[in-house]
Amino acid sequence: MNKELKNAITSIIYSLTASFILFSFENFLSSEYVQYIDFIKIASYILFGFITGYATYKVTKLVVANSVNENNKAELKQLMIDESHHLHNLAHETRDLAVRLMEPKRNIIPFDGELKPLSGLVHYDHLDEINQILSTVISIFKPLVSKDVKIWTCIRERKNDDCYHTFIRVGEYTKSRKQFSEPLHKESKIVKHLKHSYEVLQHCVIVTGSEEPEWDNVKNNKYKEDLSVLMGAVLSKSWDGEKKFEKPKLNWILCVNANKENVFDESFIPLMKFCNDVFSLLVNSFIRKAEADIIENNIHIN
Repeated sequence: MNKELKNAITSIIYSLTASFILFSFENFLSSEYVQYIDFIKIASYILFGFITGYATYKVTKLVVANSVNENNKAELKQLMIDESHHLHNLAHETRDLAVRLMEPKRNIIPFDGELKPLSGLVHYDHLDEINQILSTVISIFKPLVSKDVKIWTCIRERKNDDCYHTFIRVGEYTKSRKQFSEPLHKESKIVKHLKHSYEVLQHCVIVTGSEEPEWDNVKNNKYKEDLSVLMGAVLSKSWDGEKKFEKPKLNWILCVNANKENVFDESFIPLMKFCNDVFSLLVNSFIRKAEADIIENNIHIN
């Protein structure tokens, strides 16, 4: 493998690791440093943006300048697949430790008859940051597929109507998807298939697509933009304070979509698991922040 290709891989790994550390850092601050949280957030976002930008630049340079030929692309793909098992273990173990250090979920987020996400509303204040992270996910998978494949990502969130609604999309997709987007019920074929993957198979990821039998018939299938899909279960967890996690809940569904069939296969699952755990750490943080805000507001009211 040439030196430039190695540098690109190293940049991607640094970007992933840095994003994981920076977005979990807030949860470990002691009370005496809370006053500096805004400064730390800004510094974190700048550093994250710099590292992510550098990684994206390296990969883009390799692809656009044709410095990665088909043989090197195959080599890059194989390396990422081989190393992604370690990346997933890193993310999974870090996420679980972070959740153990968090307060247990209190399940106190109110709904007042309105349609709201079960994870609260805090993440709506961070859509730009989530957009950036999803863009990084695209930059990870893009070099591993053919040049003519369009990649886009999205997240569905569980709301109090027992359905999963798409709240963000990033990448190359038809913008009118939002107009025709339909919620997926928790008992829909594809959601049940995903739940089976983590409740029975312990995978948390399925390889699917809009032409597959488990895919639900929805209006946006007409765009043929999700013919091959990596679908991941983004779980919230809670430590019981003693020796085990309570049963996880499927709060978000993360999708990496391609507009051609058979783009993704089972070899991509460990890398997708890594991305799952990054977003799982985020959703666990958002839930705790939403619950902490409720408690703080109640204290001020009383």
